[in-house]
Amino acid sequence: MFPIKNFLWFLLGTSAIIQCAIMSYRHLTGIYLIKDSVTFFAAIILNSLISVLAGIILSILDLYIIRKLNKQLKWGDKTIIRICVQLIFTIIIAVAVSVLLTCLIERIVGFKEPLVDVLIRNGLIFSVVNILLTAILEGWIFYRESRRNIEQAKTLSHELFEMRFEVLKNQIDPHFMFNNLNVLSALIDNNPSKAQQFIEDFSDLYRYILDTIEKPVVSIAQELQFIKSYICLQQIRHNEAITLTNKIPVGVYEANILPFSLQIVIENAIKHNFADANNPLKIELGYANEYIVIKNNIQPLVSSKSSTGIGQENLIKRYEMISDLPPVFEENEGVYVVKLPLIKE
Repeated sequence: MFPIKNFLWFLLGTSAIIQCAIMSYRHLTGIYLIKDSVTFFAAIILNSLISVLAGIILSILDLYIIRKLNKQLKWGDKTIIRICVQLIFTIIIAVAVSVLLTCLIERIVGFKEPLVDVLIRNGLIFSVVNILLTAILEGWIFYRESRRNIEQAKTLSHELFEMRFEVLKNQIDPHFMFNNLNVLSALIDNNPSKAQQFIEDFSDLYRYILDTIEKPVVSIAQELQFIKSYICLQQIRHNEAITLTNKIPVGVYEANILPFSLQIVIENAIKHNFADANNPLKIELGYANEYIVIKNNIQPLVSSKSSTGIGQENLIKRYEMISDLPPVFEENEGVYVVKLPLIKE
C-alpha cells in the first residue's frame, strides 16, 4: 500500500520537525535547557529515531484498525459512528505506545522530571500526532483507491466496448445472415406461412440486438423472448431437430442476467453438436440456487465449427465486470451444463 522507503523518509522528516519544535519549546520555556548545539542535534537525532520507531508501530496498528473498520463501519454508511470509534482507537493506541516507549526510555536513560508528568505530556503529544498520522493514512488510502478505481473504470469501459462490439459482430456475421436468407428463400416458395413466421422472428431477433446492445443487464423475461425468436430460426434451419424446454420458474423472470448470455450458450451447443430427426439436440433451461442452468445432450460433431471468439472466455470476462460469481461450465455423464449466476441489483 505504501512505498516503504518513501514512508520511512516521511516518518524521519516529520519526526525531526516535531522534535525540533518540542525541544525548542522546552528550551525556551525553561523545562529542559540545552547547553550547546552538539547536544541539541544529538538529542534531535536520538529522539527522531525513537519517533520513527514509534511511527512505524503506530502506522502498523492504525492500518490494522482502518482495515477492520473498513469492513465493519464503512465510510458513508455510518460516518459519525466511524469517526468516533476510529478516534477512540487512535487515542488508545497512541497512549499505549507512548506509555511503552516512555517507560523503556526511563529505564535506559531516565528523566529529570517526575515520570507521571512525562507520561501525561507524551500521551498528549502521541495522541495528537497519531490523530494526524491516521488522517494522513486515511487520505493516502482514499487517494490510492480513487486512482485504482479510475484506472479500473477506464479498463473495464474499454473491455466492455470491445465485448459489445464482438457480440454485435457475431450477431451480424455474414454467414449467419446468408444462411438465414437462404432458408428464407427456400421457404418463400415451399411454405409461405412459415416464411412469414421466419421473417417475424428474424426481425424480432435484430430488433432485440439493437435495443439491448448498450444495456449492461436485461431481465430473464426479455432474454427468453429473444431466445424464443432465435431458437425458432434454428429449428427451421435444422428441420425441427433442435428442442428447447423452458423450466425456469415464472417468479424468476424479473431477475437480471447478462444480455445475449443464454443465446451464446445455446449457440455454442448448436455449433458443436450434430442434430437430426433420429438424434435431436435437446436443450433445457432451468433454475437452481440463484443460477440459470442450461443443459444439452452431448453429440459432438466429427468436425466442429470454428469458435466465434465470444464463447466461454468472453462470457467469463463479462461476468467478472458485473458480478462476484463466475459462470460455471461442467460436463456430466453425456450432458453439458452451464450455470449463469443471476445479477444482483
